[in-house]
Amino acid sequence: MVIMIKHTFIFSLLFLLIVSTPASATNDKTLHFVVSTATGYLAESIIHKHTNSDFKRIAYGTLLGTVPGLIKEVADSKEINNTFSGGDMAANFAGAFVGSWVATKVNSRLMVSLKKTNDTYMVGLILWD
Repeated sequence: MVIMIKHTFIFSLLFLLIVSTPASATNDKTLHFVVSTATGYLAESIIHKHTNSDFKRIAYGTLLGTVPGLIKEVADSKEINNTFSGGDMAANFAGAFVGSWVATKVNSRLMVSLKKTNDTYMVGLILWD
């Protein structure tokens, strides 16, 4: 019950962040969110087997998934007439968190294995409860 309330609260904050931005910025924030969701998912998937704690998986995946957005914002801040955007970073962080959280749930139930035999590759999927 507590976990559901926390997730509802987080998703409500994300919704307010996206709705409260001007229309011209919404597409930019959405793009930051979507790209960071993918990088958070990828980061968690890479580190998934190296830690046993879902909390650490999500935390590390979120931090690593936010790095590309941080690099972009730092690069933007060095351009003339451009600044570092806290709103973009919030969208990066939120997306990386969502991607890491989803990856933890998926990767905890699904294992992909790759086996090479001579010139043949076999891909195996294992799903458990």
